[in-house]
Amino acid sequence: MRAKRRRYGGMVWARLFGGKRVGEPGGIVILAGGLGEARVAFEVAREFGGEVSILTKTRLEGSGAGQAETGAIPFNNPFSVWLFFRRYRPSAILVVEFCDFTHLKYWAMARGVPLIVFNVPITERETERVLAKHDDRWRWRLAGAYLARDDATAERLRRIGVPSDQVEQFGPIGMYVDAPPGAESIRDCWRAELGLDAGDGPLVVAASTWDEDEDAVLDAWMRFRSEHPDSILILAPRELMRLEQVRERVSTLKLDYVLRSAKKPLEGARVLLLDKYGELREVYGIADVAYVGGTMDHFRGGHTPVEALAWRVPITLGPSYAQQANVVQPLIDSGVAVVCPDAQSLDEAWTQMTTDRELRARIEVECARLLSASEGGATRLYEALNGVIGK
Repeated sequence: MRAKRRRYGGMVWARLFGGKRVGEPGGIVILAGGLGEARVAFEVAREFGGEVSILTKTRLEGSGAGQAETGAIPFNNPFSVWLFFRRYRPSAILVVEFCDFTHLKYWAMARGVPLIVFNVPITERETERVLAKHDDRWRWRLAGAYLARDDATAERLRRIGVPSDQVEQFGPIGMYVDAPPGAESIRDCWRAELGLDAGDGPLVVAASTWDEDEDAVLDAWMRFRSEHPDSILILAPRELMRLEQVRERVSTLKLDYVLRSAKKPLEGARVLLLDKYGELREVYGIADVAYVGGTMDHFRGGHTPVEALAWRVPITLGPSYAQQANVVQPLIDSGVAVVCPDAQSLDEAWTQMTTDRELRARIEVECARLLSASEGGATRLYEALNGVIGK
């Protein structure tokens, strides 16, 4: 019942009973919670070849997400985990970013299956929360190894009790990736489906938002819209269980909106609510400027900006991005991203980024440079993971 309330993208029964198996049994299994984590998993799978199965918490949609067939991550209960091990018989389990699957970690330990968590983010605030809960620290010691994004993350893992020999600094991993193949056709398809023409825009994509983000974004967009009446806002809440709350918020502002699941053009509406998992990566392709959520509240620590970068889109974000600092800071230093602590500064940044042609040209050049510099990240990750698995 809780899973249904959280709208797990039609994956409730698959996660409980295992669903259709992807890949052959006896290989490496990668657990990737959402699209951001799946992006990294796809990169790693290409390096490992055909021996990898990728499992996700939600059903990924859109051609940008569908780079490979994905299965269902088991729920954190003995029955689902037992079925998972019977079905996949994994030689190793790799988890992208975070692993709260206690039962799965116990089964892996009991069967001698290496379980490695990589691309690990843990903020200072999260570290303090774990340290305050003495009965919760043992969960972090169950994984076989952690590949931390940076030295600070590695030190925080040690502070919460992870043995030093289980922590390795390796990062940033899979830092940036380019736009998916067929980028132009993806753009054309989205513009056609939404009924956009040359007179529509600028288009703002606010991604992975929470309450605090939406307060700032909606306020900023109302200001922005007063100067750009044809502008469009695409709002993608981080959790679809919050969708009704977001709909009420938009309705209170007397804004007409369309749900993406309705599969119909915007027509007179200026707001699209992205209520389907897996399509965000493609939506950035039609954006003129992006806002990255989870950055207006220090508890969140920020979500990834890499999909926006892949499409060479100017990026705005709030002041809290500690969890993504190693990814975000180079974007800020190069002028691709701008930190905006409130609605007014967001409005000003959006205006400059959508009207200053010289600035946009510089941002596109910097995006290309950053993407080029990060090539080979998946190969280095493959070598690092092979080294840990082989221990």
